[in-house]
Amino acid sequence: DDYNLKDELLAACALLGRPMDNATYIKGEECLDSLKDLQQFLHRDDPVGDIDQPVSLDHLGRKLAPRLPWELHRALAEWDILRSHILPLLACHAADDPEVLYESMVVMFLMT
Repeated sequence: DDYNLKDELLAACALLGRPMDNATYIKGEECLDSLKDLQQFLHRDDPVGDIDQPVSLDHLGRKLAPRLPWELHRALAEWDILRSHILPLLACHAADDPEVLYESMVVMFLMT
């Protein structure tokens, strides 16, 4: 099987937390680390892609799936992470957690 970075990206998104209703967002225990992980994914996202390049391996020797240009940015947009997680997280926790505020803002900056 091809190793896909989108699987890790989805796992990081899942650890942010979860919405309870329209006004409440429960922050995950790993929320801050997940925001930092998202930043790393967005920094490493390839604007060119490697769909026509030779097969490459990750640091554990797993075959990497070919990537399209801006694949991780596109995945976050497709999954609507900004609306479903980042904005509710900010609305519920920015006032009482300045680190979450800062790291969320960095993620939003990198996504745009």
